[in-house]
Amino acid sequence: MESRSVRTTRRSAAPRRSLLWLALAAAAGGAQAGPGTVAIKTDGDITATFGAQVRLIPTTERNWDFGIARATGNAAFKAHANEGGIIKDSYIRTEDRLYFNFAKGDVWDVYMALEFDSNFMQQRVDRARSTQGPFGDFGLERLNASLKLPAIGGRFNAGWDVYGVDTETGLIYTDDDPGFYLKGATGAFDWQAGFHKKVDGDYVVAAPVPAGSDNDRNIYTARINFKTGQASQIGLIYALDDLNVRGGLVSAATTPNVANNRLSAIAKSTLGAFRLLGQGVYSFGKAEATGVTNASSPDGSYDIRAFAFAGDIAYDLHKSWSLGTPVVPHFGFYYASGDKDPTDRRLGGYTAIVSIPRFGQIFGGENTFLYDGSAVAGSVLYGNLPELHGNQSPLLGVGGLTGTGRGDNPGLLQIGGGVTVGPWKSGGFFRAATYRTNAYLLRWNRNFIPAATPPAQLGAGTLGAYTVGTALVTERTLGLEWDNELVLEVEKNTFLRLQASVLAPRSGGRAAAASLAGVANTGQFDKTAVRVAAEMLWNF
Repeated sequence: MESRSVRTTRRSAAPRRSLLWLALAAAAGGAQAGPGTVAIKTDGDITATFGAQVRLIPTTERNWDFGIARATGNAAFKAHANEGGIIKDSYIRTEDRLYFNFAKGDVWDVYMALEFDSNFMQQRVDRARSTQGPFGDFGLERLNASLKLPAIGGRFNAGWDVYGVDTETGLIYTDDDPGFYLKGATGAFDWQAGFHKKVDGDYVVAAPVPAGSDNDRNIYTARINFKTGQASQIGLIYALDDLNVRGGLVSAATTPNVANNRLSAIAKSTLGAFRLLGQGVYSFGKAEATGVTNASSPDGSYDIRAFAFAGDIAYDLHKSWSLGTPVVPHFGFYYASGDKDPTDRRLGGYTAIVSIPRFGQIFGGENTFLYDGSAVAGSVLYGNLPELHGNQSPLLGVGGLTGTGRGDNPGLLQIGGGVTVGPWKSGGFFRAATYRTNAYLLRWNRNFIPAATPPAQLGAGTLGAYTVGTALVTERTLGLEWDNELVLEVEKNTFLRLQASVLAPRSGGRAAAASLAGVANTGQFDKTAVRVAAEMLWNF
């Protein structure tokens, strides 16, 4: 990962996949303040750098629910959540930031980002309090303060910058939760360790927590990497998702306690023109006092035993064939285990702490259907796992973005490939262009009952009511997805990204839609989901 310095301009020939990743570029060796290219000279020993971002993203969607609204008139399953709020059909999202960076050499630094993230409508941009989005639209989106610690060869960081233990795949944990972490390096080793807090019931924001409950969700993570060569490394990861007495996952009377551990090995290497990436994760722990019982678990306690794998192989044709433009095809996959028996004490459906492959190296990109959240697919924002679905009801939340990721989920196989072409230089309207495409099969591994949280509940911070399918889904193939993105660099600070993504449902996708719609005829739900967007980006 590259160092970040308040004195350097952080630009490249192609834009970042998302501005989220500007915050991921922290390293142990120097000052780590965030993006920004406008440097202010001061008389003292503190440097100051400022910057800004403007993103405008007109988007149109069709058949997000595979045709439920057309067949039944119920449009609820078309709606889903992104960073700007609850959206469906056609909308224009805007994500705008102001960056502030201060540093004293490499001794300490502070990075802050003010952000407005919403959708175009006059009531939002005028800041009328009564029309705020469900997540809030404006605030201090990023804050990171760091201090050099020479004794350990690293830095101490505090705040709510983006932090992850496996950003290459997003299979375990990456998010912008507030917390603390250490990061350092020595010889062939580099390491990191963090503590982050998603929920703290000792500080009540809007509603009282259950009596006698601390209602905390704490995340503990660590990773150590060993360089095995000039361009190869092996990493070992441990993560604990400690969900203590959340109170109200199933009902207000329940007080579930979940301790979900994850052990992982991850390796990556560049061998000539080949780029290799592989990861395996084993998830284990306990979910106690959940309020969900069966014949094998009359006390509502369960053992968590699940696993997941991810891998990718890419080949740089530019290196081996001396092409004028880089051309990199790749083949990759995700596999997450599913829960096969709703009557036992074991939860075998893999859940991440936060599933975020949307920003990973394999099939990453914002130009997708799956990673934007789908009630029929069972995915939530950023993730690919079917954490909304399960083989029993009520829900058994043991992880996930909001803590409601189900340990009884059916698991997923995502397998396919694609190619990246560019950047190639050009003249006229744009200076350079990059095209990326991915196509992959999506298949569930076990039978399940679809479940969907109504979008109106997504911003409340609690599970709320949910819709349960009327039939068990035994067909496994969700569908085929094809994602495309063309990035045009107009000049070094401005970009245009043209995006198109389609998901063609197969037997499993049609069956899940029919179950949620409450009808038996799956043939009505064969409409291809489409997402098309044109993003305009100014970034300096």
